[in-house]
Amino acid sequence: MDTSTIIITAIMLAMFILPVILTGRSYKKKTKKLYQTLNQTIEQQGYTLSLYEICDNFFIGIDENANTLFFYKHYDKNEKFKVIKLSDISGCQLINKTKNVNTKHQQYSSIELLELALNSVDKNRPDTLLEFYNTEYDNLNMTEELKIAEKWKKLINDKIIKPDKFTALKGKKIV
Repeated sequence: MDTSTIIITAIMLAMFILPVILTGRSYKKKTKKLYQTLNQTIEQQGYTLSLYEICDNFFIGIDENANTLFFYKHYDKNEKFKVIKLSDISGCQLINKTKNVNTKHQQYSSIELLELALNSVDKNRPDTLLEFYNTEYDNLNMTEELKIAEKWKKLINDKIIKPDKFTALKGKKIV
């Protein structure tokens, strides 16, 4: 190979690789800053994060010792930050609203809304909704939202103390 071919190849590779590297670094900086800000807010309220996840424009975390869930979402120019005591929750369901799309050659379904519904112990209070994805203002392509929502649904349901478990144990000796 001659020198000019090597230089042109190096320039072409740099043109393709550099944007990917810069985008990845920018995303890491953004998520690190979001984590630091939210963690500071959570610690000021007397909590400590045990587990957390950040994906694009939302954050979900839990303080396992205080049995408290934290959820933050940023969209358009709005922000939502929720602190939820899991002792006030009786269950968690995944809401996945889809739309059927028909094209000339195929039919498929597309997710329009993905959220967790936290059912209140108090039946007079409405469910708390944690919105992971909405086509109205989120990116057109979902990344990890569905996987994360399913994971946290299971985690929340595992952490909820079910009243019927205690009633079943009432009066019994636990060894």
